[in-house]
Amino acid sequence: MSRPPVSGIVWGIVLNASVPVILYKLSKRYVSPSDFWALVIASIFPLGKSVFDLVRRRQVDPVSIMVLLGIAADSLALLFGGSVRLLLVRESLFTGAFGFACFISLLFPRSIMFYFARYFIAGTALQRQARFNAAWQLPEVHFCHRLITTVRGSAFVGELILRIS
Repeated sequence: MSRPPVSGIVWGIVLNASVPVILYKLSKRYVSPSDFWALVIASIFPLGKSVFDLVRRRQVDPVSIMVLLGIAADSLALLFGGSVRLLLVRESLFTGAFGFACFISLLFPRSIMFYFARYFIAGTALQRQARFNAAWQLPEVHFCHRLITTVRGSAFVGELILRIS
């Protein structure tokens, strides 16, 4: 069995994590002191990468989507006034939103954790992805991904509830 393409995954995570942070800091300093506009500018790279991957490769990069969800959660917190209480739970808004996304994905043929696992195990190699997709037919694989999605969703929503209360 071949190893997953670790270098490509690490490179994708570094880009998706560092470029938005750099854009955010630069835009706060040179464009506008507004957190909202800095977040909008920071979202340009992961949004562009997601569109590129979708158009060019016909697939979605889950790490880019996670970054975009985080930026969206921060933007929503700022749009709703950015009160002290809201700012304290702001980080949990993202994890809570992701937890709800996990639960919603259980309504679809393949849950969200299936796609994350495929990304981290198979990368963008079509042959590896095809093998990973074929494993979905095994009942234990199907059950495992749905269980992981349920547990992660529960943990993320639970963390939000604990932070809010």
